[in-house]
Amino acid sequence: MGCALAGKFAGRGRTQGAVFLVVPLRLEDEDQCHFVQWCDEEWPERAQRYLVELWKVIACFQRMEEEARREMRLAVQQKEEELRRNAEEVRREKTIAQNACLFYETRANSEADEKKRAWLVAAILGGMLVAMVFGLMVKNKA
Repeated sequence: MGCALAGKFAGRGRTQGAVFLVVPLRLEDEDQCHFVQWCDEEWPERAQRYLVELWKVIACFQRMEEEARREMRLAVQQKEEELRRNAEEVRREKTIAQNACLFYETRANSEADEKKRAWLVAAILGGMLVAMVFGLMVKNKA
């Protein structure tokens, strides 16, 4: 059985961008021949060193990005927790304010009802007084 070759490009390290031939990997195939043949000439030593340094810088930036993402997730979680606590506090204060308003509204309505009753009693007493005076005047004329 013959092996089909596939052309690939090296993606990292000293040989980045170099073309090579390889037998494609098949996970179910345990008897792979592991054949690799470079098609390009080897890169100059200086270019290889620069590529290695470039990959180190990229790895450093990737670690920094990962750390920044981790810090951002933590900051977002902390802010969400703070907002949740603030929302709970606002709900409690709103409930207290609503209860206070209800109390004072009930008290004001009660006082208004008492004033109405007092005016009604005063009007009735005034009417009775007028009736008594009128009755005395009629009795005195008779």
